[in-house]
Amino acid sequence: MIFKTNRKKIFSTIVCLTFLFLSVFAQTYRFRYYGNESNIPDGFVYTINQDNNGYLWVGTRMGISKFDGFEFHNVAFPDSAAGRYPTASIRDSQGNLWFGCNDGTIFFTGKNGLNKLPVQNNMSISALATAPDGSVWAFPQAGEIYRIDPADQEDVKIFRAGEGDMFFSAAFTPSGDLLLGTQEYIKVLNIMSDTLVLRDTVGGFNYSSITSLQRLKDSDWYLAGTNGSGLYKLNLSGEVKSLSRLSGSDELAYLDVQAIYEDQDDICWISTNGSGVLRLRISPEGADMYSSGFIDQNSGLPANNIRSVFRDQEGNYWIGHFGEGLSMLPSLSLAFYSPGMTPEASN
Repeated sequence: MIFKTNRKKIFSTIVCLTFLFLSVFAQTYRFRYYGNESNIPDGFVYTINQDNNGYLWVGTRMGISKFDGFEFHNVAFPDSAAGRYPTASIRDSQGNLWFGCNDGTIFFTGKNGLNKLPVQNNMSISALATAPDGSVWAFPQAGEIYRIDPADQEDVKIFRAGEGDMFFSAAFTPSGDLLLGTQEYIKVLNIMSDTLVLRDTVGGFNYSSITSLQRLKDSDWYLAGTNGSGLYKLNLSGEVKSLSRLSGSDELAYLDVQAIYEDQDDICWISTNGSGVLRLRISPEGADMYSSGFIDQNSGLPANNIRSVFRDQEGNYWIGHFGEGLSMLPSLSLAFYSPGMTPEASN
C-alpha cells in the first residue's frame, strides 16, 4: 500500500514538473491561418472531417463549407431551413460523412450532395459515433437515440436511455457496449435487440458534465473530458472499474474540455476552452502519461478557445477555433530528424 501511494505521488510530481517545463519552454509553430479573408463562412468552427476524395468538410456556425486546398465552397442543405449549423460529424465504414445539427436534423453525403435522414427530432445532436458492427449512432442532447445502417439509410432504429439525463458524449467498447457521458456520470449500457439496458454507472467527476469520451486505441482505457474538472482515465475491463483524475497541475486539473481526438500516432489532442490544445500520449496499460504540452497563443495560435482538431490524409493538423476560424499545422512541423551520413538525413 505504501508503495502504491508513493508511486502515485511520484507520478503526480512528474506530470506537474513536465507541464511546468513545457510551459516555460513552449515551442512556437508556423501555422497557416484561415480567417474572414479566406472566405470561410464563419469563424466558429464546430467540426472538421474529410471525404474519400480529399475534400475537407468544415462545419461552422453559418453552415457547412468544403475546402479543396485553395478555396472554401459552401454546401447547401437540401431544404431552406434558416439558422442551422452542424455540431458533430463522422465518417462511416462506407466512406460517407454524417453531420448532426443544432436543430436536431441529421445529414449524410451521397452522390447528390447532402441527404437528410428521415427522423423527427428537435434536440441538438451532441455526438455521432460508429459501433463495432459499423452502424452509425446519433445522440441528441436528450430523449431518443438513433442507430442507422450506413448501407441502408432508411433502416433507422430508435432507442431510449432513460429519462432526465442530458447526453454530451458517447463511445463504444470493443464488445459493443455503449458509454454515454451525461451531466454528472457515465452510463454503461448493453444493447439488447431494440432496448438499452443499464449495466453500470460511473461517477466521481466532481459534478461536471462529461463532454468527450475517447477509447485509446489497442487498449482497455478511455479518456474522459469534462467542462471544468479536467481529464479522467477510465478502465472498464475486469470486474472492478478504475477511474482516476489527471491532476498533476492546476492547469491540467481544471481544463474545460471541448473534444478529444486521437491521431494515427496514438497521440490525443485535447481541445479546450481557454487553454488551447493539449497533446497527450497514454501507455496501453494506462500507467504512464507523456505530454508534449499545450499548443496555444504562445505557440502561434490566434486564440485559445478551441473546439476541434483533425488530421488530414497528408498528415496536416487542422485546429478549429471558436470564433477565430481555422489554423493548419503542416505535417512536417512536428517531425524531428537526427543528423545522418547522407545529404537527405542532414537536410
